[in-house]
Amino acid sequence: MNSLEILTKLKELQARGEHTVSISELLDFIQLRNEELLYGIELSNERFSLDPQLVTLLNDHGINTVGDLCSKSISDLLRIKSFGKRRCYQIYDFLRQFNLKLTP
Repeated sequence: MNSLEILTKLKELQARGEHTVSISELLDFIQLRNEELLYGIELSNERFSLDPQLVTLLNDHGINTVGDLCSKSISDLLRIKSFGKRRCYQIYDFLRQFNLKLTP
C-alpha cells in the first residue's frame, strides 16, 4: 500500500461528491488493499519465519501463497497426511498476525 493508492482512493471519493471522508472508510480500504497484496505473496519460511517442513507440506498440496492458504478450511488442511493439531495452531498463529483467517 503506498500513498499514491490512498490519494487515488481519496480522489475517487471526492469525485462521488463526498467532501468528507470517514476515517473508518479509509481504514477499511487500506486493510482490504493490504489483504489483496498479502494474498499474492508466496509462502516461504525465509519471509515469514514459518517451519520449513510446514511450508514444504503446504507447497506439496498446491498451497503456495497466503491467498491459497486463506481459501482453505481447517477441514481441508486436516485431510492432508501429517497435518495435525500442531500444524493447525501454527497456521492459526501465522494468519492471526495479519488479521486473516481460514475459510469457514
